[in-house]
Amino acid sequence: MIFLYVLLSLVSGKITHFSTKIQGPAAQLIHKCTLYSKNDIYGSKDSYITIQWNPSEITSYIILLTHKQYTHHYGISYCEANAPSVFSKVPMPYGNTTMIIQETGAYYIIAAVCESRQIALEIDIEFVNPYGHIPGDLFPLIPFYFTIACVYILLLVLWEIALFFYWKYSINIQKFWIPGILVLCTVENSLECRALLDFNNTGIRNFSLSFLVIIIKSFKDSFGRVLLMGAARGWGITKDISKNKGWTIYLTGIVYFIFDFIYLITFKVEESFELYLLLLASFPLIVLNTLIFFFVFSWFSKILYKLNFLKQNYKLKLVKQFALLLGLAGLASVIWGTLEILARFFWKQSDMWKWDWLYIGIWEAIFLILVISLIAIWRVSKNSKLLAITQEIRDDDNEISQEEEEAKYGIELSKVKNTQKK
Repeated sequence: MIFLYVLLSLVSGKITHFSTKIQGPAAQLIHKCTLYSKNDIYGSKDSYITIQWNPSEITSYIILLTHKQYTHHYGISYCEANAPSVFSKVPMPYGNTTMIIQETGAYYIIAAVCESRQIALEIDIEFVNPYGHIPGDLFPLIPFYFTIACVYILLLVLWEIALFFYWKYSINIQKFWIPGILVLCTVENSLECRALLDFNNTGIRNFSLSFLVIIIKSFKDSFGRVLLMGAARGWGITKDISKNKGWTIYLTGIVYFIFDFIYLITFKVEESFELYLLLLASFPLIVLNTLIFFFVFSWFSKILYKLNFLKQNYKLKLVKQFALLLGLAGLASVIWGTLEILARFFWKQSDMWKWDWLYIGIWEAIFLILVISLIAIWRVSKNSKLLAITQEIRDDDNEISQEEEEAKYGIELSKVKNTQKK
């Protein structure tokens, strides 16, 4: 039923419709709007907010507050005669109101019921900035998604040029998997940008486009983690992918796709859900991500030790480069996650809303670093096909016996020459 309700919410297209019940006397926050004045951003029209609701004979009001009024007047009854001044206060029987916004900032729409009775409200809110319908806090995501899409296109073009020259030396990961993740990232960011532009122009969410973005993003997230686990297992570097089935990794990717899809489709209509439902949807992802990164670093440490012991310097160089970029992405995740928590709790909301888009943008940038790390470890060369099935010849005087080596690592010590058939 929850899944069906989510789909119906997406089909409706309107993300500014709210249904609520208020037991008076009480005041309830309905929605927060972030708006620019026409002097602070491009556009020729004044910002405005239009609110429509079902009229009620109960003594009640629709109130609009600035951020300063909202923080200073919190808990004050707006029904009293000596109630503090507000930006706008309209009695419920009126049914609608439109307010012109002259000052950039965050605005709060509140419904106040003054009698000891319950009221059921159906409210439609339309707010328009000088440039269109996108909220002020999300507007920077349009150029951001466009820029990230261009970066992925550039990486894809450079990768395909390399494949053109080294196609016969390349393995399937290089031929199909890396281009696949780059195409998914390009399409996802392009569609995100298109969806925001459509909403900016019409004020209505495009259901088919939003649903397509959710599917592509879920597939990209799961495919990216499959590649990450494959790299940590040494596919194409220390193990021949054609002889390594890796069903556990593929199954993990499928499970991740399912849970990520559920979370994203819930997140898209989070205003219709309680916080506990969002936490419930995100919990399986938290567990999966924890397990995935535990195994990634576990496998990764074994490969590093193995290559270092066997003195496979070239392979060790590739893996260390991958480790460096993966470590940078992990460090950025920890730092940004900490800063995000601190910002949400301690940064003044009046200053914070203009940077809210970073909560989405930074994580996309971190994923870009992960993709670059995969490109670094699986970069195309003449030795790509032979890399996983050959070893550098050791020249040290302290080689252990073949029996000891095979018992420890399960590999052959035959010194294979790097020859290739033309």
